[in-house]
Amino acid sequence: MKIRNYISELIILISLLILLIYSIEPIIHKDSNRYIGGSLIDPPIFHFLITIMLSLFGSLKSIVVLQTLLVGFAIVYFTRTFSDIFNLNVVNKTIISLFLFLPIIKFYNNILTETTGYALSLFFVSFVSKLIFNFTIKNL
Repeated sequence: MKIRNYISELIILISLLILLIYSIEPIIHKDSNRYIGGSLIDPPIFHFLITIMLSLFGSLKSIVVLQTLLVGFAIVYFTRTFSDIFNLNVVNKTIISLFLFLPIIKFYNNILTETTGYALSLFFVSFVSKLIFNFTIKNL
């Protein structure tokens, strides 16, 4: 196992750790109270995620960690998927990973749906790309 093949994953992991060490304090916005308290006009998934994390860990910091790790995993999955489909080399894969990482620097610690939405969007694009380029029942 060559470490060179996993350089983009290591860069994302180290970057996530630096972000979390730098600031794990959650940022509460006006919309955040809707998600924390649960609103009928919002989808309940994010509220349930917050409720579960608060009941398990008792702090909003756990939500920041979970959101950040979810985005990191989504970036790694996305780059691996596109690397397999288009036979990308390590340099291109690393550049794609870094460009995908840039947006989360701005909103990784916000208690809003953008972070989880970004991660789920990356997963969705990865799954659809797998389905388009390798149409099998498993990918469907």
